[in-house]
Amino acid sequence: MDLTTVPKISAYLTSRNIAFEDLRLLSGGSCNFVFRLTPTDPQASRDASHSGITKTTLILKHAQPYTAQNPNHAFPTSRMDLEHVVLTTLTQLLPSNQRVAPVRVKDYDAENHVLTIHDGGTDTLKAAYVTLDTETIQRTGGEVATWLSQLHTSTVKPTDSIASSSWWRTWDNDHLSKSIYRFSYNAIGPTLSQHGYGEEGRRLGERINEIYGAALRTDDEAICHGDFWPGNVLLNLHPHMSATATIPHLTIVDFEMSRRGNPATDVAQFAAEAWLLDTFRGSKGLLPAFLERYGEFNRVEVERVVVHMGAHLVCWPARLGGAWGDGEGVKECVRLGRELLLSGLGEGEVGLENALGGVLRVLLP
Repeated sequence: MDLTTVPKISAYLTSRNIAFEDLRLLSGGSCNFVFRLTPTDPQASRDASHSGITKTTLILKHAQPYTAQNPNHAFPTSRMDLEHVVLTTLTQLLPSNQRVAPVRVKDYDAENHVLTIHDGGTDTLKAAYVTLDTETIQRTGGEVATWLSQLHTSTVKPTDSIASSSWWRTWDNDHLSKSIYRFSYNAIGPTLSQHGYGEEGRRLGERINEIYGAALRTDDEAICHGDFWPGNVLLNLHPHMSATATIPHLTIVDFEMSRRGNPATDVAQFAAEAWLLDTFRGSKGLLPAFLERYGEFNRVEVERVVVHMGAHLVCWPARLGGAWGDGEGVKECVRLGRELLLSGLGEGEVGLENALGGVLRVLLP
C-alpha cells in the first residue's frame, strides 16, 4: 500500500479507526516517509505522558521499496521489519537508562510496513547544538557515549549455541546494511581524486577499501546502531531548561541500518560528525566529551576508529554542498580525512596518539 502522502496516511488511519487531531509529513527522512501524528485516543495521551513527552504525539514511519529521497533508489521494505524486531529485541537486552533510550515501539503493521513509535522530541542533537550551552552539549555527549558503550557491551557476540539461536539471529539478514554502510569506502578514491589528490588519492582509496571496506562484510563483534550520529539523537527539550539543569531526555532513533559489526565504526561516525559540529558550529566540546566517556579500545580498534573517521570526513562533507562551510571548509574536511586515513595505516605525519590534535588519545589503553 502506498502511504506516502498526508491524504493517503490519513485514509489509512481512518480505516483502522485511529482518531487524530493533526497529521504532518516530516522533512529530513531520506529512507522512509515519516509523519507526526497527534492522536485523540486517551490511552495514547497516557503513553506519551509516561515517556516524558509534554505534547501528545506519535511518529509513523512508512517504507516503500525505494528511498523517500530518491524513488529511483531501490531499498527493500524489509528494512522496516528489521527495525521493528531490533527495537523489540534491544528493549530486552539493554540495561535501564533513565536519560537515554532507544525509541519505544507502539505498534507495527507488517503488511503495510508502518511502524508507529513514541515521539522522542522535535529537536535533534545536531540541530540543537547551536542553541544549547557548552556545558549541556558536553554532558549530553557523555550520556550518549555511555549509552553507545552499553549497546556494544550488552550485545557482544554470544559464544553459546542457545544464545546464538535466539537474539543474535535478529541480525541474520543484515547483509543489506553492511553493503550500504560501505558507501563511504567506495567513495574515498573518487573523492580524493576530485579534490586535488589525483592518482595518489585514488590508489589510497582503493587500499583503504580493500582492507577496511571489505572488513564490514565479516565484522561481527557486537551489534552496531549502523547510523549513529547527532541527527539520530532526539532531545526532549524543556522550554525553560536552564544551563545547569539536568540534560534533556535523549531518544535514539533510526535502527533500520543496525547490523552485526565492529563498535569502532559507530564511535567513529559519531566522532566525525561531532568534529564537524565543533569545528563549524561553535566549538562546544562535543567530540572530547563523547570520546572521554565511551571507554578504551585496543590499538587495532583505535586504528579502525581513525580510518573510519577519515572515510567519513572525505566522503560526506563533499556531498552535502555548503552544509559545512564554503569550498574551503570542504577542502579542509577532505584534507583532514586523508590525513586520518594515512595515520590509520601508519603512514601519516602523526601517529595515532597525535591524530586529530591528540583528541583520540583517550581511546588508547
